[in-house]
Amino acid sequence: MEDEVTLALMLQHGADKVRGGQYANVSQEFVDFALKSHGHWDKFKRRELDRQAFESEGSWAEALDSFLKVALTYYDAGAPVDQCDAVFAACYRLTRYRYWREEFAPALSWDFWSRKGVLPVLLTFKYGRVIGSRSASPHDVLASALNRGRRNKPKLQRLFLLAWKGYLPPVTPSQAVTTERFMQYLTQQITFDHQYDEFVSVLLPELRHLLRSRAP
Repeated sequence: MEDEVTLALMLQHGADKVRGGQYANVSQEFVDFALKSHGHWDKFKRRELDRQAFESEGSWAEALDSFLKVALTYYDAGAPVDQCDAVFAACYRLTRYRYWREEFAPALSWDFWSRKGVLPVLLTFKYGRVIGSRSASPHDVLASALNRGRRNKPKLQRLFLLAWKGYLPPVTPSQAVTTERFMQYLTQQITFDHQYDEFVSVLLPELRHLLRSRAP
């Protein structure tokens, strides 16, 4: 109950002005980490940004490119804490365009764009270099990404494997064999997670034909 009251008061007064429950630490960095861990951080950032005016004179395509550039800068810098707000703001700015759709909303979540999220995996395949992690190669990023997901929850393997097929990062002969084995996931009777498909189809249009196809 204390956590619920604390979160409600944080939404009303700001996450930097309220403490309580598991968010009682003096350090704002610690509180932000706890909010991210429990999936609440983006709610507070949305509330803050709703009070701000956004420049949206550029085109939708330019806004998407800007988000990608800000995100890449963030990942390549080692995901410093002080750049989190800039990445989220660049993503949230997209909501001010008439092309934004409710189906894109999952992309605002920490699980999508953070250093350990979905986006750096996709960009690793797109650019053929490791982005946002300490893995040795894009193939290692794929192998690690395929293990994500909670038991009895829809899996993201389809998204990662189709992105790999769309970009075909360089691999060694042995990695190519392993990747072919990974592709067998697509033929299995698995409930896949499609929540990011619509936004990724717009952000990375070269993957659109793959993501919108129900065939492996």
